[in-house]
Amino acid sequence: MLGIQEFYKQFVTEERLKQLNEKRNKGYQSIEEFAVYRHREITNPYHISWLVEQLNAQDLKLIEQLKSSQSKDDYYTVEASEDEYPFLVEQFILVPVDDKQCVVHEEMLRSLVKEMNIDNKDLKWLEEISPLKRTILLSYADLKLEELLRGITITQLKEISKALSHTPASLQKEVFVDELKSLLTDRTRIKDILLSLSDESFQVIKERAENDHPFYENAGEFKELIKSGLIIKLEDDYGITHPKILETIRETNLSEVTEQRYKNVLLKNKKMHTSYNAFRIKVSLPGGENVIYREMVIPTRLNCYELHLIIQSVFDWSSMRYAEFIYDKVVIRVFSGDTDEDDREKTRFTSSHIQVDALLTEGGSLAYIYDYEARWLHKIELVEFLSEEGKPYPEIVDYTGPSPIEGSRGIEDFDRLYAILKDKEHPDYEETEALAKRSHYKMRFPKSAINRRLHKLFDVQYAITEFNDENINLVEN
Repeated sequence: MLGIQEFYKQFVTEERLKQLNEKRNKGYQSIEEFAVYRHREITNPYHISWLVEQLNAQDLKLIEQLKSSQSKDDYYTVEASEDEYPFLVEQFILVPVDDKQCVVHEEMLRSLVKEMNIDNKDLKWLEEISPLKRTILLSYADLKLEELLRGITITQLKEISKALSHTPASLQKEVFVDELKSLLTDRTRIKDILLSLSDESFQVIKERAENDHPFYENAGEFKELIKSGLIIKLEDDYGITHPKILETIRETNLSEVTEQRYKNVLLKNKKMHTSYNAFRIKVSLPGGENVIYREMVIPTRLNCYELHLIIQSVFDWSSMRYAEFIYDKVVIRVFSGDTDEDDREKTRFTSSHIQVDALLTEGGSLAYIYDYEARWLHKIELVEFLSEEGKPYPEIVDYTGPSPIEGSRGIEDFDRLYAILKDKEHPDYEETEALAKRSHYKMRFPKSAINRRLHKLFDVQYAITEFNDENINLVEN
């Protein structure tokens, strides 16, 4: 294992240390001395609390992303530059390894996550029980996994073995304990368990693993997790997922497990609709304070340019600025004349030539970025295969959240402007209202009008492309 001091010794350079001494007026004589000092800071709860208070929205977003992913050799590698996360780099939470990559130690990440969880209403109950009960409960986390398993009955051990489709070498309790310990700390077996759980059970155990929080107040509610051995029930209906099991769950890479569960559901749905002619998709704007998504039915056999037109209509984007789709590491540009020097090494295609069906049925999701300056990121997910009577047209069937304001500079700026628009007493209300009006913004989402527009647009007998779209006037540079 790579300890926190070894981590800093490995990744902090003499040049970095010199810059730190000059900037903070420190006098670290060596990287070894700095590593010892950093370890003291990270294990200091007051310092961790101060760090969390300073984090901005972008920092928090990165932490949320990392806590679901699998670390390699006890640290994470992040595709990010020093300019993107100045505070995290300045505090040596992120350590740059080159111009495009940084690393962060898992112990550092877990310390931040635990501090962030203090105000989590779902986990606060542990602080509200009596000190004696809390001390007893916390002591279970210090037990070895085999000791915890020995504390339950042979009948419960048999039930766990049955749920895991495991036949023990003998019926002796010690054999059950040894073999179940091995199964519950095996990444391959844990991944199989996670893939087999119901959505509700998976979300519960995923959240506990991400937040490194092993305890449950009403453990009896989670029968499926108890049956599979992921929760061990304690007295007074408390429960625990042993920290070693939580660690193993994280090591399975929860992001990949979530994606695989999603694909399994799609595959099952696809088998039920062998003659599907439409998709139900969900297009969301992640990363903001407001939950914003639009669910719609779209016909099969669309090209990506047509999907671009649908998204433009659904989110009421008023101009034809440059946009692109991202599928895995492939860039699909909406307009053939659109070039970007920054992604010369990426594989590029033109949207009019790429079919949506293959992307959705194989990968289940893709991204769409509109306006390179504001960088409105849309997440497109396949929800269901459908068999519609007659010719299906693009149509919004469900939606949540406000429409974005075209004139805002991305999702975080929109959150700020939208909050102002809801407060007529705000000193910036008139200026913000004027900006919204220039953007033809509508506080009430015009679902019916958009559906009529989409029906009219796609009431043709041919595929719409960049090259035959009569609505293109001028693409803004």
